[in-house]
Amino acid sequence: MFAFLSSLAAAAPSLILLYCLRCLDPVEREPFRFILLAFIFGIISAFAVIYAPNILSWFMASNSSSDYVIFFNRVIEAPLLEELSKFCFLVVLLFLIRKEVDSLVDFLVYSSVVSLGFEFLENYYYQASALTDSTPLMTWLSVFGGRTIGTMGMHLLFSVWSGFSVWILSFYRSSIRIYLSILSLLVSVCLHGLNNYAAYLSRLGPPDQPIMVNHLGNLLYYANVNFAIIVFVALFASAVILDLTALNQFSFFVFSSGNLSSDSSKFKSLVFVSSPINQYLARSTFLWRFHPKGTSIKLRENLFRKFSKFSLRYAKNLFYKSDVSLNTRLLDLIVSEL
Repeated sequence: MFAFLSSLAAAAPSLILLYCLRCLDPVEREPFRFILLAFIFGIISAFAVIYAPNILSWFMASNSSSDYVIFFNRVIEAPLLEELSKFCFLVVLLFLIRKEVDSLVDFLVYSSVVSLGFEFLENYYYQASALTDSTPLMTWLSVFGGRTIGTMGMHLLFSVWSGFSVWILSFYRSSIRIYLSILSLLVSVCLHGLNNYAAYLSRLGPPDQPIMVNHLGNLLYYANVNFAIIVFVALFASAVILDLTALNQFSFFVFSSGNLSSDSSKFKSLVFVSSPINQYLARSTFLWRFHPKGTSIKLRENLFRKFSKFSLRYAKNLFYKSDVSLNTRLLDLIVSEL
């Protein structure tokens, strides 16, 4: 019974964040089958960390004091192994679905979903382990409140920088892209490490008598969390702005190269379908009901989906300076649909 509740309790925060995450992609929402695949890859990456032999820990345990080993395990080894594991599985995932990944938002979404899969299994592992305690119910509730809910979404805040790292490797051809990618990956490791270091400081000393270093740990924890949230929002907002820019660029390209007159029905369809608000509401028939003309205009999901996809591919072609015929093909396809 408790094992079943542990799986539900571990899954609930991840699924809530997963839904919110999909809402952050206003231009082209990723297919659910690939989102599910990313979540599974995150679970596998957690298995790799939990059950992989920790050779460094074994070596240090035989040569160092127990306090030093605990510090190394929590502050250095755990953030490094966990972020590298998520990064490696993210790279494999993005290679497998490379035809579906078009913009920075896609990289950030998939890296975040991988982290949610990792977080789900980690939370389940700790909650299931709590059931072996002498007071299983109290320990389980403590783990659920303090870890599953209290640290909800922390892995997402860290690992979004892994997605940015892979995006740099994939999109840029500069000689310094390797260094920028490593720097971005180090951001995720450092944020994770600071989080664990703050938790380590807050638990030093006797449990019933707080000392000064415990307050320092709490201060560091909240400062790190707030900073991680701010840079996460800034990174995601920048990525969304790039997608909206791509939407505008492609609509101007269609208008200027498609020989559309400003009073034609195709031009009106172009203006309608290129609107970011309309793009967002066109995700489903339920959201379309909130459109002012949702009852009078039939939702053409296929047209909206194609336009957003073509917009991102057009921006990608411009970035790579690809063959102009690729953009001409996109133009012909979308004009025939308007």
